[in-house]
Amino acid sequence: MANNLRNTTLIQQHFNTTLPVFFSKESLTLRIADYSNVYLLPVICVFGILTSILSIIVLAKINKFNENVYLYMMIDSVANLIFLLTQVPIAVLRCGILCPYAYTYGAKVFELYIYLYVGYVVVTFSALVDISVSIDRFLSFNVKRKAKLSRTHFFVRCLALFLFSAIAQIPLFCLSRAIQPVGLLVSIDQATNQTVLSETLYRYFYRVEWLNPTLQVFLTILLMIKGPALIFLVLVTNIFVAVKFKKHLENKKKVTASKN
Repeated sequence: MANNLRNTTLIQQHFNTTLPVFFSKESLTLRIADYSNVYLLPVICVFGILTSILSIIVLAKINKFNENVYLYMMIDSVANLIFLLTQVPIAVLRCGILCPYAYTYGAKVFELYIYLYVGYVVVTFSALVDISVSIDRFLSFNVKRKAKLSRTHFFVRCLALFLFSAIAQIPLFCLSRAIQPVGLLVSIDQATNQTVLSETLYRYFYRVEWLNPTLQVFLTILLMIKGPALIFLVLVTNIFVAVKFKKHLENKKKVTASKN
């Protein structure tokens, strides 16, 4: 019967892309990625959720929200909790070939608007809060800085950080890719003229398809440097705080020794 089979590719007329076409869902993701999303990611998320809840409970019991540093810590803990909650459904929504929900419309809507946008706005905001706290700690060791940040200025700063985080996710939002069925690869038995095998063809495409190549490259560069830049800033600010704190302790010891 194999000699009597002929392949016919049925593709919709509007299909026009230079991006690769995949012959089945199995080729869309690596099997190891599917297993990681289903079994490894939920364990990490649950652990993070528990620690975030514990931090919120401890901070609520301390109840020193008249000090900005504790407000920052509470905001940071809540932001981490929200981000981790957006990650948990990915165990189902990015299960690949391990379940039938990975490429449904609802799954992709959640992935685009909640997981990719809201989730990463929150995690970027959390990183910026950490940087802001480190800067405040660094400046607190400066004897010339005695004025405490007012509550109004505190909330204005948080709002500005959140708005910046929302804008910073625009490249990720624009460059996110959707998966679209574009046709069927059909094998037909010429003797009986019946279909004996059919396989769906898929393609990746940018959700914002009007992006020209130059703008795509520019947004891709911004997207690539955003994460490392945040990590670098968190690291550098904490190093400066540690160095400044060490000098502060040394000066305090010298003053105490001179008094004695």
